[in-house]
Amino acid sequence: MANLSLRSILQSLQHSITKKLLVVVFSVYIILTFSVTVIQMYVEYVTAKSNIVGELHRFEEIISKSLVGALWEYGIEEVQSILQGVTNSGVVLGARVTTTLGEQEQWEVGYVSDRISGEINYVDPNTKISKPSGGLFEQLIAYSFPLMHQGPEGRLLEIAEVTLYTSNAVIWQKIKLSYFLFVLNAILKTIALWFFFLWAGYVYLTRPLTALTEATRKISQGDLNTEVNVDKKHFAGTEIDILATSFNSMVAQLDAKNKELLQVQSRLKGIVRAMPSVLISLNKDGIITDWNSEAEVMSSIPKKNAIAKNIYEVFPAFSRYKNLVDQTLSKKMVQNENKVLETRGDEAKYFDIVVYPVINKDYMGAVVRIDDITHRVKLEEMMVQTEKLSSVGALAAGITHEINNPLGIILQGVQNVKRRIDKNLPANAVVAEEMNLDLEKVNGYFEKRKILEFLEGIQKAGERAASIVSNLLQFSRKSTSTKGAADLSDIIEKALELAAADYGLKKQMDFRTIKITKNYEQNLPQVFCSVMEIEQVILNLLKNAAQAMQDIESPEIILQVSSLGDRIQLIVGDNGPGMEEQIRKRIMEPFFTTKPVGEGTGLGLAVSYAIIVKNHQGSIDVESVVGKGTKFIITLPINSNN
Repeated sequence: MANLSLRSILQSLQHSITKKLLVVVFSVYIILTFSVTVIQMYVEYVTAKSNIVGELHRFEEIISKSLVGALWEYGIEEVQSILQGVTNSGVVLGARVTTTLGEQEQWEVGYVSDRISGEINYVDPNTKISKPSGGLFEQLIAYSFPLMHQGPEGRLLEIAEVTLYTSNAVIWQKIKLSYFLFVLNAILKTIALWFFFLWAGYVYLTRPLTALTEATRKISQGDLNTEVNVDKKHFAGTEIDILATSFNSMVAQLDAKNKELLQVQSRLKGIVRAMPSVLISLNKDGIITDWNSEAEVMSSIPKKNAIAKNIYEVFPAFSRYKNLVDQTLSKKMVQNENKVLETRGDEAKYFDIVVYPVINKDYMGAVVRIDDITHRVKLEEMMVQTEKLSSVGALAAGITHEINNPLGIILQGVQNVKRRIDKNLPANAVVAEEMNLDLEKVNGYFEKRKILEFLEGIQKAGERAASIVSNLLQFSRKSTSTKGAADLSDIIEKALELAAADYGLKKQMDFRTIKITKNYEQNLPQVFCSVMEIEQVILNLLKNAAQAMQDIESPEIILQVSSLGDRIQLIVGDNGPGMEEQIRKRIMEPFFTTKPVGEGTGLGLAVSYAIIVKNHQGSIDVESVVGKGTKFIITLPINSNN
């Protein structure tokens, strides 16, 4: 106790369990003390009031005979004198006498002490005397008794009623000292008990728990060379002593385990640092124990912000592969997932994810290895696409040859039919005459039944199909990239025909439903280019525009050709949804695409860029506004021989 000060005890109680215990104990104690004190004060009040009533009863015995004699002789002044004497006693504050001798003889007389308010009447016996009144402590208490007189025939007659008044103020004067002592006793006991509990709570609760808390804080900071010492004088053999001993034993075991863990971590760090891939070392609970530089680059999370944290909280994107880690730990076998697609904004990345189990005698964990294989996958896709294009080219060449033969027969047959019904051919007239037919009527029948229109339609459709097949055959041939003078308008028209016949486009939308607006400047010079390559570029742009307008109510493609001095400018525009600025900047990058997987490789525009810029020393630019469509602007050099 000597080294304890009230200030130090109070400071130690902040945010302590002792403080909460004191609040509970003293709340209950104060309620009980208050209740007992109130009961004691009430009992004291009842006792004092009973004593006052007893004194009023004694006054009844004293003044009854005197008042009977004075009233019987109509000595009003004597009655008032008696009442005045009663009110001077200090107990009675007022008195009144009400006669009951008959209706014509009723009267009142009274006397009220100056200590309370009220009317006093000494003159007219028939004047009513107001009942005395008072404040909170002046609340009146009335005591009434009859005055009896023995009449001539020996009968007792009630000749008047006497009322004596006292008040709580009189009772308060008698009990206020007792009340003061009650309250003072309760306050002193409360203060004494509060100080006792304050000291006991500090010694037996706050001080040992504070020592335990401080030791725990040091351990959480990595200091395992600490222990809790308790005062054996107060706590020997108690729960506090047992808790301190168990805590010190736990710290010793924790120190030993920590040293073993550091050795394991050192070995794992060596493995992690030796690997060139993204490596993340985890314990069995998914807590990160190591995080190499490649992991920092991929996640943009520094190592210090990742170590000792749950990987699924630090790196939420990895949560979808939790089952991979769980299977590795449960089966204790290597688990992997190849060609995992991850989209970051508009960029698609491919990864191989492998999870290795790390199992020692007292440790189980895993190492996650992530390899970025995007470049390899893109190369594989490009090779596959190249093979497909090559196969399609060869197939298209074969198909076009096969289609050309029946097309030739159809066109030749239509032409022969038209010749056989021509009335101007002599051979037709000879045969008709032999069969007694009128060629004029036959031709009139054909015209009315629109047979000639049908034949004309068959011929035009066959010629269009032959033209498409011819363009496809030319487009599918291996290009020798020979350049020469060419009319850009003719190249555009051929590309439009190919786009209209493109089966891939027709699956998504019929190209012929798109409104094509052409604005070609007249008498333009020819451009110096490879016709097949420029045709491929224009076809790529037309397909790109058509695919962008799949959900547009009134799709439209605008083709504009104009002269820019020594260059020709081609604008391919659409009224599609347009694109945001960050997409527009990357639209010409190889493999970049906003289409779902399987619907585009991102090579079309990149190839177009290479053809225009590298092969033809031209330029290609993109203008696009979200909601207002896209424009591809191409410039090509004119033929120097124009």
